[in-house]
Amino acid sequence: MMKVKRKNFSNTVLFAALFVMSLLTIQLGMFFLTTKTARAEDPSYTIFVSATCPHCHNVKDWIAENNLGEKVELIEVADDENAQQQMLASQRSHGVPQNQVGSVPYMPVGDDDYKSGDAPIIVYIAQAEGIDAGEWANKVQPDDHENKNDTAETQLSTQDLLILLIGRSVVVFVVGFGVYRAFNG
Repeated sequence: MMKVKRKNFSNTVLFAALFVMSLLTIQLGMFFLTTKTARAEDPSYTIFVSATCPHCHNVKDWIAENNLGEKVELIEVADDENAQQQMLASQRSHGVPQNQVGSVPYMPVGDDDYKSGDAPIIVYIAQAEGIDAGEWANKVQPDDHENKNDTAETQLSTQDLLILLIGRSVVVFVVGFGVYRAFNG
């Protein structure tokens, strides 16, 4: 009689542990999902510019016309050695080709992408903000994607990520339960 109770108790503990692991998987996934979503909902942009650059003036004018001044940090590099060094370090870390390092306007995007030139920056921000890029959309050339990872990147929606997360949790639970049943008959 004692062996049966002990076996039932260990089975219950194992089952509870598998259930908790599934819940933790869901919680971790939700944390990363909400962190990514929060960043996507509140975009801000850093753009390195120069007062003598006509392309920079185009970007500045477009930002002003579309009332995006609060979301955009313009860093003037012409007379600021620290700003120049910050831009150069960013350009090198984002994989800007050597012959383009030092050019403005330049906008880092995430950890490994960037936009360079007035049209690519304007179109990128317009798309991110849901604004019509107007004539600027026609000025972006196929080779204006200065992304060092110039591959088609798949963007998953929040619903897709949630479905994948729940699916992964179910798989963890089912596999764990299968292992449990295999050892405990």
